Amino acid sequence: MTATADLGPLPEWNLADLYSGLDSPQFAADLKRAEAECRAFAEKWRGKLAEAAQGREGERAARRGCT
Repeated sequence: MTATADLGPLPEWNLADLYSGLDSPQFAADLKRAEAECRAFAEKWRGKLAEAAQGREGERAARRGCT
């Protein structure tokens, strides 16, 4: 089960400079691409972020001579 954070009021962006409307083909294509990129990121990093962060901390500590 996934918990949902209460983020409060979210910003509303005016995308009129980028798209003719929310039903425009370009908006749909960009949204689809963003979703695919998010899914790929999630698949690549699911369960690995803590390990990756520890690795970076280890690298920093080694550079500082803290090992």
